[in-house]
Amino acid sequence: MNGKVIGIFVVGLLIAAAIPAVGYMKNEETNATVQSYGIEWEYTYGGDEFDWLYCIEPTDDGGYIATGTTEESDMNYAWLLKIDANGNEDWSAINYNFNGTYLDTEIVINCVIETSDNGYIVGGYGKFYSTIYDAWLSAGYLWKVDSLGVTSWFKVVGNELEMWSLFPFNIKEVNDGFICGGLHAQFTPTDYFEDAALFKTDLNGDLDWYQAYDAGGQEFMRSLCINKDNDGYFISGTTYENDLVSNNAYYMVKTDISGNMEWDQIFDGPDFEYSPTIGGGQTDDGGFIMGGITSSYGEGGTDLWIVKTDETGQMKWDRTYGGELNDRCYGMDKTDDGYVFVVIKNAYSLSGTKEDLWLITVDNDGKTVWELLIEEDGTQWLQSIIQTDDNGYIIAGRNGPFDDKSSDGLIIKMSSVENQQPDKPTTPSGPTQGKPGTEYTFTTSTTDPDGDDIYYLFDWGDGTDSGWLDTGEAKHTWDNEDDYEIKVMAKDEHNGESVWSDPHSISIPRAKNLQMPLLQQVLELFPDMFPILRQLLGL
Repeated sequence: MNGKVIGIFVVGLLIAAAIPAVGYMKNEETNATVQSYGIEWEYTYGGDEFDWLYCIEPTDDGGYIATGTTEESDMNYAWLLKIDANGNEDWSAINYNFNGTYLDTEIVINCVIETSDNGYIVGGYGKFYSTIYDAWLSAGYLWKVDSLGVTSWFKVVGNELEMWSLFPFNIKEVNDGFICGGLHAQFTPTDYFEDAALFKTDLNGDLDWYQAYDAGGQEFMRSLCINKDNDGYFISGTTYENDLVSNNAYYMVKTDISGNMEWDQIFDGPDFEYSPTIGGGQTDDGGFIMGGITSSYGEGGTDLWIVKTDETGQMKWDRTYGGELNDRCYGMDKTDDGYVFVVIKNAYSLSGTKEDLWLITVDNDGKTVWELLIEEDGTQWLQSIIQTDDNGYIIAGRNGPFDDKSSDGLIIKMSSVENQQPDKPTTPSGPTQGKPGTEYTFTTSTTDPDGDDIYYLFDWGDGTDSGWLDTGEAKHTWDNEDDYEIKVMAKDEHNGESVWSDPHSISIPRAKNLQMPLLQQVLELFPDMFPILRQLLGL
């Protein structure tokens, strides 16, 4: 598999180093009082240069562990930040083994989890100096620290002599080590090769095995989950530069417990699809779900695209969420009754409201439970979200433009957002027979448990709909004779959607049968009788 690689994917030697924790980060409060609905607290963290938090996870002590990059003297380093339940910093640590000068190609820290020994393990990739090649090279690594952020070990995952490395984008702990999903990068004197990958290490970070998966182009995987029966793994991400797809596409792989592929699936559209979203996994019904962005479907630009499959990877449903501009989704999480997605609203816009926090929760069928848009001055580039024990959310990202030294790591704690969806609308009432070209009126109604304003969407059964209306009455005209089923959905002011109503049937008979005189109908039914009369009538 040949092609251009995003970033510089060269390999590194397996090494171990003890790197002391460095605590210099101090959080700044950006909202002393709750200024936006649902925000409990909002803090920034960082030094005098560019800082960015990519991932956040809850910890057993009720606090949180976050990972990202921090810049010192124009060089970017892996950064680990521990905070308490109220956002106060407990400690921070910086890893100086790897560094990078180009953040767009060197995202040097991707993921973190708390380990069973009350420490933490971090996965990422970055640059190190190779004495073999007398050059700065890139490689994936694992970084293990204790409960206070003091380094236990640091290991590059790969083989410098054989010119390959594994890049972890997600980590899970198993009984005897760690499972990581990401990519396998191979460097040759003339080319780069990149495949999706799954690999396992022991508890000391030494590689036990790895598997690579080739969809025909270049691949990387962002989401990872251990299957419910503990009999295998699920990973999902993106394939690109692929003869089988028109552009980037979603890529999904299911494996057994040893990483052997059981099946893989590609989900594509006519334009651009990309899944950088962490948090996809197995669903309650045994299927799988992944998120990302699409420019093939939706309202315009790029929109959030959710794909839900059955247990064999066959699509059950897909749905888009977004506006006319670019909306980006990097983080999702399982909730008690569905999923939550953190979206960067109007990403990369040059003017107007842009790069704001947009939360979307959906049920297990993809219907919106509620949406919340929080607009603040400047940039809120938020890309990691986890539901907390109090049914709220913890979200991490940055508060400024990319590679701007004024940007700091940003963490927001959201309270629980309670919203009950509207009840199922009544079956639409209206005529059951009609004529082509004639307008007919239909009505429905429902109630909202929260007393919210209600909007209605009529599906006319002919491939069109009414659009969202603030009334339960709508009119429609059918131009073609056929039988149609009309159904209605309701949503509240938080975009929480009801289930569809039961259908109402209407028959639009053939126009000539409704309008022809009786004699003409008889002649049409018996064309071989009365030939002279048919000729006189011009039939």
